[in-house]
Amino acid sequence: MQADCPRRPQPFAWPYPPFLGFAPLDVWFRLLFRPRAIIPFRYWPRVAVGLLLSMAVTVLTLPERLALALYLRLRGRALDRRPGPVFILGYYRSGTTFLQFLLNCDPNLYSPRWSQTFSPQGFYLSWTFLRFFLTPFYSTARPQDDVAFGPDVPAEDDFALCNGALVSSLVGRHVLPRLRGFYDRFHDLKRLAPDEYTRWRRCQIGFIRKLALLAGGRRILLKTPSHTARLEELAELFGMSAGGPRFIHISREPRAVVRSNLGLHRALNPVLHLQDPISDEEQESRTVAEYLATEQSYLAARSHVPAGWLAEIRLEDLHADPLRELRRVYAELGMPFTEVFGRRVLEYLDVTRDYKPNAHPLGDEERLRRLEPQLAPLVKAFHHDAPAIPKVTPPPPADMAPGHRQARLLTAGLFAAFTGLLCMAGWLVLVFLTGLRLDQLVWPAGIAVGLVTLHVARRGSQGLGFWSALWAVLTQLGAAFLTTWLLAHPAGADFMDLGWNTVYALGSIHVLFWTFMG
Repeated sequence: MQADCPRRPQPFAWPYPPFLGFAPLDVWFRLLFRPRAIIPFRYWPRVAVGLLLSMAVTVLTLPERLALALYLRLRGRALDRRPGPVFILGYYRSGTTFLQFLLNCDPNLYSPRWSQTFSPQGFYLSWTFLRFFLTPFYSTARPQDDVAFGPDVPAEDDFALCNGALVSSLVGRHVLPRLRGFYDRFHDLKRLAPDEYTRWRRCQIGFIRKLALLAGGRRILLKTPSHTARLEELAELFGMSAGGPRFIHISREPRAVVRSNLGLHRALNPVLHLQDPISDEEQESRTVAEYLATEQSYLAARSHVPAGWLAEIRLEDLHADPLRELRRVYAELGMPFTEVFGRRVLEYLDVTRDYKPNAHPLGDEERLRRLEPQLAPLVKAFHHDAPAIPKVTPPPPADMAPGHRQARLLTAGLFAAFTGLLCMAGWLVLVFLTGLRLDQLVWPAGIAVGLVTLHVARRGSQGLGFWSALWAVLTQLGAAFLTTWLLAHPAGADFMDLGWNTVYALGSIHVLFWTFMG
């Protein structure tokens, strides 16, 4: 049998748009030159794509960036008196995303979205534009675990810290591995210079203040694994907010955490790196060391947190009986567990009941067994030597029974058709008033059809998506046909000429682009 040979690197790294592409140009300057990053030639196309995207986003967000900076300087302290944030703690791949998605069902909490965290320098107008403009370009699932992903999905505020001021360990973890030692200091904040700590503090508070303006009095829900190593700093920073902050720490069987982290790096690093990766052995060593240090920092700090601010949960228990564990955590934190929250949790669990987590290579098992002595303290500290609580199958949501579901889908389909016709009518009115074709209106028309359909259905499906897309296309075709008749069809020409003129108008690059966006 031939031994496996290492795969030769391609001459150029595929220019996949990096998440830093949504950061402003001043952040890119800091990324490339402070400290100076050595970017191998094969990654230059990826840097070029990031810089081009950053230029566009910088221009788009600059007005709101300047206006909000002044407003928050004048009114920011008033926002600090609102209810404190809820922080989800736990190392990477410990179940923090699952917990965040469950807590996002609570109408009393507000979680940032990816369109906000990728471009934290913006605000409502630019975030709304990016939310819809980027939808066609987003994958519907994360590459590392197939969990739902998109501009409207709850996100990690660590990306806002990264793209807003480069005060995140994400850069060394996934972008510049040769500078990981420099960026790892932002993980626990312990070795930062005073000006670096001030930059982190200003960025963290500034982003939360922006979210508070949109939250309408709700608590902000934040999830970043690095916050686990910052418990004391966060408790002090937000201790003066109304009622204080809340912290929920989630843990998972340590070997599973390490195994999943190794899979995370295998999936993400090839598309995000701007430097050649480190070896698998070094990656494993760094992951284990950081995991242990992060949780030990948390264990040392938790005794200093005031009573009623901190609750702990095991992922295995959360999987076994989600409603019971959420009720327990809310009771410990003094937060109201509402009927609406419980119903939404059941709906979310029903939607995701067929989700299967990614399987990881069996070759990792032998390496993980060698790590058991190092991981043993975490097994004991978080009681992973005890079995999970008894499993309880959540009841199906009352309004999602088959009969109710079919009626809701039928209603959503009718609303899709009605919305398409309404958009077409408005489109033609604007054409008549302006004398322009306005083919780009297919984009907002497609958005309107999709949002209305999803709102009525309350749960998406492939069939419903095709139906919405069909009505978006029919809206465009109908509006284009009638627009051609209104503006460019000579009197007396036959129906065939009208059809060909419409096809010719729809075939331009300009129209095809907006058709794709819609």
